[in-house]
Amino acid sequence: MTSSIVQYRMVTAQPERFTAQFDKLPAVKAAIADFQKKAPSVTTVDGLLKDRRTLQFVLSAFQLEEQVDSKGILKKLLTEDPANSNSLANKLNDPRYKAFAKAMEPLRLGSKPFSSTAFVATVVKGYQTNEFEKYEGEQTPGLREALYFKRNISGITSSLQILGSKALTEVVRVGLGLPKEMGLLSASKQAKLIDKNLDVTKFSDPAYVDRFLNRYLANTDKANSDSGGGNPMLGLFGGSGSSGAGGLVSILA
Repeated sequence: MTSSIVQYRMVTAQPERFTAQFDKLPAVKAAIADFQKKAPSVTTVDGLLKDRRTLQFVLSAFQLEEQVDSKGILKKLLTEDPANSNSLANKLNDPRYKAFAKAMEPLRLGSKPFSSTAFVATVVKGYQTNEFEKYEGEQTPGLREALYFKRNISGITSSLQILGSKALTEVVRVGLGLPKEMGLLSASKQAKLIDKNLDVTKFSDPAYVDRFLNRYLANTDKANSDSGGGNPMLGLFGGSGSSGAGGLVSILA
């Protein structure tokens, strides 16, 4: 099996080649064609919630596909003003929910965004990105999280922002070699622990991000080897975190 680091380097060196191959898969093409066909008929929040297949496609564009049956949560996200500090989107400690609520706001306001070619294309692009990263993660443990991290980390400026995302937190934890018990600490203590071992502002440097991800993937490969197989990252976007290498260490000074 190709190591996680090698596969990561191959995918990030030739992203157009790998994504083009993925987009040609029959299942991917069929899912996109089905969404594009049905999209114009989605004119209301209830209409979207009742069409499970279309809803799951849209949710995948925001890495929220595991919430497809959480109709109560989705109804609130789709009907509350995401600019309101009391809205569910702002109360949930995960940026994916707010991104979804903001993108779907035109539907809440009564317009018909799914009739817009540009809007549909944006959703399709999000779906392709998420499903491609999932596909790579299924082939190579840790790769989905690494690609997600690389795509999103440049906009992060504090450890508390990292803690707002389960996936980003796990990459940082495993990359630093911190124990999974870190999650038992309060958010403020977790933030202090991250800041003690890492200068978050360095993630604005793509070269630093790649070095950090090399460490993360090496630790992921080790954890996978020690566990006797299987993907220790499985379910990270929809469930609990995974185990990683122990030891409270400082790296990448």
